[in-house]
Amino acid sequence: MKKETSLIFSVIVASFSGFQFGYNTAIISGALIYVAYDFPMSLKEQGWFVSIILLGALLGAMLASQTATRLGRKNSMMLAAVLFIVSGIMTGLGQELNIVTLGRFLQGAAIGLVSVVSPMYLAEISPSEKRGFYVSCNQFAITIGIVFAYGIAFLFAGNWHVMFGFGVVPALIQVLGLLFVIDSPAKDTEKGSWKTLFSPQLAWPLMIGLFVSIFQQITGINAVIYFAPTIFKEAGFGSSSGALLASFGIGIINVIATAVSLVLLDKWGRRPLLLGSLVGMAIALIVMSSALMTQSLFVGHISVICLMLYVAAFAMGTGPVPWLILSEIYIPSVRGLAMSLAIFVNWLSNFFVAFTFLDFAAGLTVAGTFFVYAALCVIGFFVAWKIVPETKGRSLNEIEKSLR
Repeated sequence: MKKETSLIFSVIVASFSGFQFGYNTAIISGALIYVAYDFPMSLKEQGWFVSIILLGALLGAMLASQTATRLGRKNSMMLAAVLFIVSGIMTGLGQELNIVTLGRFLQGAAIGLVSVVSPMYLAEISPSEKRGFYVSCNQFAITIGIVFAYGIAFLFAGNWHVMFGFGVVPALIQVLGLLFVIDSPAKDTEKGSWKTLFSPQLAWPLMIGLFVSIFQQITGINAVIYFAPTIFKEAGFGSSSGALLASFGIGIINVIATAVSLVLLDKWGRRPLLLGSLVGMAIALIVMSSALMTQSLFVGHISVICLMLYVAAFAMGTGPVPWLILSEIYIPSVRGLAMSLAIFVNWLSNFFVAFTFLDFAAGLTVAGTFFVYAALCVIGFFVAWKIVPETKGRSLNEIEKSLR
């Protein structure tokens, strides 16, 4: 009983990394309107301001392997929590755009670090029969962080300093909690090299990891998370507060659907949820695109419903499954390196989507842009059908052997 309690406590504390991941990435959707008012920016400059956190995440993911190996998983999460505190103070109190931008970059570095270390840590401390649930608690925490971001943005509409500064609170809580969590039993097993990672024996799991990392992003989820208020205003919501309230509803759906996936991942398996998720996302995007193109009478309501269905479908599979798969398919000696590479590519794809969305929306229209994302969902379905393995109920050692 004591061991189980310690495990659950450790999962909760580690999942605060996911909360901060979700909050600090999503808060920009509510803050951008007001930051751009205080510091007038062009569309390209707004895209850059949104995307700077992703450049930080690229750096954090790139360095995560070395950090996790040298400091251990627990101390790496502690380092990230300290970065969240420092960057939260910078963005919450900063009076100059350069200071706020630097703070967002440091938040990104912390996010990139925990996006590798937290799922790795959770996979290594979890029993096989509950690994899907425990690892995906991190994804569940991400969705809660997103909802908090939408809620704080709505409650403090106009005050972007409070929106950014709130991120200090969960980071302080995690720092205290990390003093008492168990450490990963695999912290000293990382002896692999890049040469080992790119060897023919590991080509298959490497390809699987890169695929799930890329398609999780290029199917458009963060265009919705980052620019939801912008999308809703395009669909006919007249006020910024109305668009933010609609975005909050999207966040609630994300939490509920992710909670359902926590239960199903170890019952139905990874593949059914991933494949069904991609189908649902494609259908929702196609219907929404059609409504926007025709500017039907109820386009605003249709857009809300379709985005809710899209986010629900994502949260059921395309959201949690890639993080889970990445934590399961690599041998211990290269797990840190492989996850760093895959998640670096994930953030690179995320950066591309965020940096290009406003330009694509201006050139192709929002409808045309989401139709492209729908086509990518269809492609992702067929590739996932061919290459993504089922890992439900199997030990990490069994999974690793089956992929060699």
